[in-house]
Amino acid sequence: MMMLAIVTGKSFNFHVIETLQNATEGEQLCREMSYDGLAILSSPEMYNYALTITHTLRASTTRGMYIGLKASTTRGMYIGLKYSPETAVTHWEDGTLPAADTPWKDATVAQEEFGLLFSAGLLRMTKGRYHRYALCGYQVQGSTAVGQQPTGVSSSLSVATAPSYMACVLLCGRDNQCRAAEFNSDLLTCILLGPGSYSGLTTFPSGTTFLRGGFQDVS
Repeated sequence: MMMLAIVTGKSFNFHVIETLQNATEGEQLCREMSYDGLAILSSPEMYNYALTITHTLRASTTRGMYIGLKASTTRGMYIGLKYSPETAVTHWEDGTLPAADTPWKDATVAQEEFGLLFSAGLLRMTKGRYHRYALCGYQVQGSTAVGQQPTGVSSSLSVATAPSYMACVLLCGRDNQCRAAEFNSDLLTCILLGPGSYSGLTTFPSGTTFLRGGFQDVS
């Protein structure tokens, strides 16, 4: 008997901009490339992944990288963290607060606008005026249906090759019309489905389906 599982979680993807610009310009470049903006490193998984993909660049420069953190000024990479003068609160771009064990460079977090990921992996706030690298990111939230595929499919947004289920999820995250993504582990294909284009799920051993959350019903 096949055991089916649906797991709820959040997926993310980062991209390094290896040209130099100030924080505002870096954030704009990220959005022009269809990312949410500067990368949010609010969880250990996000932070550790950012350290991995930026290791070579951080090791070869002292300038650092812009990430999604906003606030102090010195070397580093801009990330998706902000300081809001109105509330005197430092927070990630999605509104979450930094965890108690966030690896800050300074004992007292400066009240500056943008955040930096330093070459040693520590975080610090800055004004964002100097030209540095930027780390882009986006998140997509949903559920994973293991061993299942959509049924009653009326149409698809696209069909592409994908080396892994995670790559398929990221394709869905980049398409604002996508509400489900079916990954076939035998064929290494990814089928993106739009709103109302399927009726349910059915058992399929080679299939793993990502179910993206839709718009909240406010009626």
